[in-house]
Amino acid sequence: MRGSVVLLDAQGQPFSTADKYMSVDAYVYHPPSSYMQGRPDWLFAEGRQPVAVASKIKVPYPCQVLAYVAGEPADAVPVDVIELADKADAPALALAPGRYRVVVRSRGG
Repeated sequence: MRGSVVLLDAQGQPFSTADKYMSVDAYVYHPPSSYMQGRPDWLFAEGRQPVAVASKIKVPYPCQVLAYVAGEPADAVPVDVIELADKADAPALALAPGRYRVVVRSRGG
């Protein structure tokens, strides 16, 4: 398998083994991932580049780092999110070229 797939049934609908007590739209099957800078390599497809941020963190750990497209409203969905357990934890954000607003949140807010 070279990419992610959604299996379809004979009627062309997403295959699901869910019963009437479950809410499942579709199962997505992914190939095994290799890792690059602490993240699955497929995150860096389509022009996204690794952006290291751990050395710039000034809040207590653990923390979340959220990247938003610059100029989007405050309630926008982040384009990438990473969690850092401590200063040694250094996964990179996966961002396409452009300008971003980066928000760092620790347990205290």
